[in-house]
Amino acid sequence: MPNMERIHEMAEDNKYDLEELVTYYHKNLNREAFYYLENKGIRQETIDKFRLGFESGKIGFYIRENSLAEYFEDRIIVPITDAKGTVVDLVGRSFDQREPLYKSLYGVDEFLYNEQVLKDSEEVILCSDILDVLTLTQVDLPAVCMPNTLLFKESFSEKFAGKRVFICLANDETGRRESVRIESILKEQAKELFTVHLPEKIRTINDLFVKRERPLELFREILKKTIEDTIKAPISSDLKYLTVFNEEYIKRHQEPEAKAPSGISLLDDLLNGGFVNGLYMLAGQPNIGKSTLMKQMADHISMGGQPVVYVTWDLTPFELWARSVARFLGKAPQEVMDGSLDPEEIEAANRSFTEMSRMQWTFECSMQTTPDEICAFIEKIAVQAGKPPVLFLDHFHRLVFAARDGEEENAEEYIIYRLKQWAREWNTPIITAVSVDHSDLHLMGSIQATADGILLMESDPAVNSGNPGSFLRLKLTKNRHGGLGEVTVTFQEDKAVFA
Repeated sequence: MPNMERIHEMAEDNKYDLEELVTYYHKNLNREAFYYLENKGIRQETIDKFRLGFESGKIGFYIRENSLAEYFEDRIIVPITDAKGTVVDLVGRSFDQREPLYKSLYGVDEFLYNEQVLKDSEEVILCSDILDVLTLTQVDLPAVCMPNTLLFKESFSEKFAGKRVFICLANDETGRRESVRIESILKEQAKELFTVHLPEKIRTINDLFVKRERPLELFREILKKTIEDTIKAPISSDLKYLTVFNEEYIKRHQEPEAKAPSGISLLDDLLNGGFVNGLYMLAGQPNIGKSTLMKQMADHISMGGQPVVYVTWDLTPFELWARSVARFLGKAPQEVMDGSLDPEEIEAANRSFTEMSRMQWTFECSMQTTPDEICAFIEKIAVQAGKPPVLFLDHFHRLVFAARDGEEENAEEYIIYRLKQWAREWNTPIITAVSVDHSDLHLMGSIQATADGILLMESDPAVNSGNPGSFLRLKLTKNRHGGLGEVTVTFQEDKAVFA
């Protein structure tokens, strides 16, 4: 496995000559990659204009330097340029169904793909994918897209000031939600704003041009009808979403939703296999073990190859690491904290965490850390890992958002709402801890109403007589994605293990 962190460190230190890399990759475009692009309707002149390339990962350039060839292995290489045409990043796009779809070298997030077109055009089509932009460019339609897995940023709105914007994203539920969000961002800047819906069984613009006869004529008709419908009914009914919803169902039928298993088999049975995209609240009395349980789940998920970000206010990264090491060794966390164990044992545990640690990032917060800083960190990890990480927050009450009037807003209802929006926008599970005492164990109404799942931790008095705290009930009191229930787990506090 390539050392992703070292690759990104070198990128940040400007160790790579991007122009040299672009030239190399463009010359390296092989027959397999060319046929893939050709089957997607991308012509040779377009390949040359955008200097598309390929990394075989087998021999040659930069292989000795930190596995860059392995990092981009078997990917089409797409140069990302700024408004002046200067190469600022490279993106590797999978063409053989491998995940992640995109891998970015720098993770540059200030520019759109094909951004130069905005300088000379009063109209622009905002697409889902680089292939969409290439397709529309071939028929002289100005188009841009996000170059990787990052979300459309609010700061991009200025780029569309005074323009007629057509939003045409993927024909699924994720694309629909993102279209609505982008509309809300652009409505104050764009001169005119239209959301375009593709025909049934057509996922993207490129898909339409590949599968349909006379695609340009059809696409122009779709744009024309979109304008007419918007003028007639500025606020459309749900009729426009029926095709999107059907496409989303087909997608879910063919590709079951990915799950993040907790590692506790009885709990995963209740969760129908694990956490899915949404907001989960882990509630319980102070010091009952919420952070320890979340760290154990985070380790299990990252060990399975899914990226994880653990956001912490209450524990240092070293203290979290100590819990993981203690669990692995079957020792008390305090023994690790005190430095009283054999260093060789610690080294052995550390080696066992190598693969897990590649997919886990800890973000240590202070009381001054803003949600925007957390978002920026998560988006960088999404670019580096190729998909949004599963997110753990050890204390959701520490979050302070800015309300619309500019004042700080830390009301429980608002924080939970914003976390729910994060889960939707990133399409990932978010698991956060909340402390409640006996008087609040019924849970606050805002949590009950907004969260997708609520997991209540309680001491089990029926089995704890003479051995307090060893047995806990995990009660799934809300589960938007399945049934309810409870399981009893043992908490071996002297080993930081839930089982």
